[in-house]
Amino acid sequence: MGARPIFADVEAETGNVSERTIREAFTVATRAVIVVDQGGMPVDLEPIRNLRDPLGVTVIEDSSCGVGSTYRGRPPGSGLVTGIVDHTRDAHGVVHARLLDLVPGRSGKTYADWLKDCGTDFTAGIKTAALDPFRGYANAIRDELPEAITVLDAFRVVKLGSAMVDEVRRRVQQRTRSDTGDARAIHSFVSAGRCRSAPNTSPTNRPPGSMRNSPPGTPAT
Repeated sequence: MGARPIFADVEAETGNVSERTIREAFTVATRAVIVVDQGGMPVDLEPIRNLRDPLGVTVIEDSSCGVGSTYRGRPPGSGLVTGIVDHTRDAHGVVHARLLDLVPGRSGKTYADWLKDCGTDFTAGIKTAALDPFRGYANAIRDELPEAITVLDAFRVVKLGSAMVDEVRRRVQQRTRSDTGDARAIHSFVSAGRCRSAPNTSPTNRPPGSMRNSPPGTPAT
């Protein structure tokens, strides 16, 4: 997208970026800030939002490492957005991805309303619509882009494919370990049976003087 990342420092107490560290990293070219919750500690977003508002800077929160925590009584990442990206290829077939918009909310209605606001002159030129596997987005494309071909986002395809390969690998490893363990147990049992013969307890081989080897009425010694 042509963006150049600039890293901000973190606070020693939280391990997260803050309004202060982000302000120090700001430049006149800053267009977006990505904050990441670390170690279950959510970023203090309110001061950061207050910083961006007069500057028109977009704040994107990655709350994947903040699961289970709360920020001001709400789970982190509650402010979901729908991102719309243009993947149009140039005359040489090269994709020049560019971010078109970030719309508050994650629903089919959010996406459909955005398409409506863009007008028919814009939507009529969309030939292919890629989406993540979310039914709401699929419904919006069906209703607002009836002539477009709907495809699954390539990043999602890779993610789903990788997850399936990992699951198959996990099951194969579990089955292999289970089968190998059973085989070793059987082999150990058979080996033990071959190496240690059970003692012969027939009457002719019992030691002299044993109770069962003595004639009736004869005390054992």
